[in-house]
Amino acid sequence: MRPFKYPLPAELQLYRSLFSKCGVQEKFSVTVLIDVLHDINAKHRAAGVSEEASEEAISRDLQLAVDILNQLKLAAQNLGMYFVGELCEMPTF
Repeated sequence: MRPFKYPLPAELQLYRSLFSKCGVQEKFSVTVLIDVLHDINAKHRAAGVSEEASEEAISRDLQLAVDILNQLKLAAQNLGMYFVGELCEMPTF
């Protein structure tokens, strides 16, 4: 998830309740994953075609986006949801 989101290092776990009160989330939720996708999109739209958007950064962010999409797909499948185009359908039994 780096450079967009960071896990709390082990040495700071002692202060977990403080970080929680400050709004730090305990786990990466589906919402956080989608937010990271939006952050990646915004980053590259702002950079446009410039020297800031290096080949390395683009490749790293592309791989991160693919990894996130795969995690979202697995999460949806575990909930019994299947994506058809832009629609999310739950099977009826």
